[in-house]
Amino acid sequence: MAQAKADKTIKINRENISSALQEAQNYKYCLISVDAHTLVRVISFKDSSPSGAWHAAMPLCKGYIQRSGVLHEQKDYLKNLIGRPDSQVRMMYLFN
Repeated sequence: MAQAKADKTIKINRENISSALQEAQNYKYCLISVDAHTLVRVISFKDSSPSGAWHAAMPLCKGYIQRSGVLHEQKDYLKNLIGRPDSQVRMMYLFN
C-alpha cells in the first residue's frame, strides 16, 4: 500500500542513504521498511547520530520490528533499527 500511495520511493543502500535522507527532509513523512520485518518512521532529522557502518547521520525514528512473529515497538536512531548494510531490501517511502 505504501508503494502505491507514496509520493516517492527510494531503494536505499550504503551508497545512497545520505542523499536519500537529505531528500526526505523535503517531505512531511518518511517511512523505511526492511524486508517484511521492520517498519520505521523518522520523527526527527535534527536529532541524529553518526553511523560508521552506513557512513551517514542517522535520524531519530520510531517503529516496529518483528521478532518471533510478534511486533515490538521501538524508538531509537535509524542505524539501530535497520541494522548494518547487507542484502536485505530497504525501501524509503516519502509522503507529503
